[in-house]
Amino acid sequence: MPLGAGELKGAWATSKSNAATTQKSSQWSFGYIHNLSKRTAVYATLARVGNSGGANAVLNGATAVANSSSTGYDIGLRHTF
Repeated sequence: MPLGAGELKGAWATSKSNAATTQKSSQWSFGYIHNLSKRTAVYATLARVGNSGGANAVLNGATAVANSSSTGYDIGLRHTF
């Protein structure tokens, strides 16, 4: 969604297993991209994964523990040549 000189972004995803135990993982994320010029932008994103039923999904290679959650963020500068 356009917002000022940038864009606001969001996503939500869920995964459910049909195994004997119903493993379920849900993830949401929100981010903002701010255009500094036609070719340069700064960005930031926050994401969180929640697990239940023995699921162990994580963000960016974190240590997997069943039924726990994982939170991550990124901040950066993008320039296209």
